[in-house]
Amino acid sequence: MVETWLKTMTHFYTETRSQKTLELLQLHTSRRDSVLSILSGEERKLARAQDYSQYMVMPSGRVNEQRMSQNTTYLQGLYMDALRNIDALRTSLIRESPLVTIIDEPTYPLPVTPYPRGKAIKIGIALGIVLSFVMMFLITTYQNMMKKLQE
Repeated sequence: MVETWLKTMTHFYTETRSQKTLELLQLHTSRRDSVLSILSGEERKLARAQDYSQYMVMPSGRVNEQRMSQNTTYLQGLYMDALRNIDALRTSLIRESPLVTIIDEPTYPLPVTPYPRGKAIKIGIALGIVLSFVMMFLITTYQNMMKKLQE
């Protein structure tokens, strides 16, 4: 019952406490993915433009290449910023983790498996005989010591 209550409480706490952070994380992750797709497209265009500009004599191709290079640099900055934001949000999620942390799960006692009835009777008889011999030895020794003290 306590374990179920703890799991329910932890789930509720995590849900309510980190809901906004999870939403922001999803938003930043989708933003990162869209910036990455645009960035890869721009890098391909830039590579093509650089290949074509090697064979061009007119400077207009170089201007276009510089503009694409600036766009690529700008998109790389946006991508790095998105990665930084995602890392910050993940760190925030770790900080917003539940107050109660289970360190070690409880272990229950092992189930008792009784000896078979015949085996238990044999062990009981053997222990009874051994204990009776020990008691007889102790009683005899005590009586002998008392006789020696009286003489």
